[in-house]
Amino acid sequence: MRFRTLETLLLVAASAGAAYGRLTNITLDDTSPEIIYTAALPSDVLFRCSALTRTPRVCDLGLVPALYNGTSTVTSAPIVVSFTGTAVYVNLGVNGTAMFGVDGNWVASFLGGDLNSVVPAANITGLVDGPHTLTMRGVRGNAAVAVQLDSVAYTYSQPDEPSIPNTPPSNSNPNNTPPPGAGAGTRVYTIILGVAFALVLAALFSIVYITCVHWGMLDCLPVCFPRGWCYGSRMKSPAVVWC
Repeated sequence: MRFRTLETLLLVAASAGAAYGRLTNITLDDTSPEIIYTAALPSDVLFRCSALTRTPRVCDLGLVPALYNGTSTVTSAPIVVSFTGTAVYVNLGVNGTAMFGVDGNWVASFLGGDLNSVVPAANITGLVDGPHTLTMRGVRGNAAVAVQLDSVAYTYSQPDEPSIPNTPPSNSNPNNTPPPGAGAGTRVYTIILGVAFALVLAALFSIVYITCVHWGMLDCLPVCFPRGWCYGSRMKSPAVVWC
């Protein structure tokens, strides 16, 4: 159906811009507060077509179900829409010429012969990715005519979120090397243990030495057994004694 043409255009635009980021399409219904209807005079026709407000000769009784969200707005005054993106598409009907301007310059037009023939009327692409203002109105010659606006859609490029590398926490050690000072406690403990062992040996040697001096057996020191028993070479009777 012709009402699906706008959706096809949006899909094509999204596919073509895939290399520039993730393209997102936003569709505004005619009831959206982002669409400004400038009608201010009684001569500026402004009313809404829906299942509840069908007006013969203006809103086709068979048109409403095919509208986006089932509504449309008819007005002969300019319509203004602000958006941010790279393309904009308009779905409307007009019995005359619909003029479309972007940022103050008329860039496209559409010639229609039936107000109730709501079709994709504007396909404006190649815009700089940024804020823009779309203006549209219906004319026939020098006179304003009504347009029946169904929806406005625009495409903007949503940048992909940068990937964040998985960095190790500040207290991690990826190389499995001990941090500075990690072995200091072990070294101190070893030193203390060695000193204590040396003191014990010195104390034992002192006891043996004093004992041997007391018994007059200094010559037995070189031949002391591990348990402290010595052969007294200078004793009157050879015997094994405790040094």
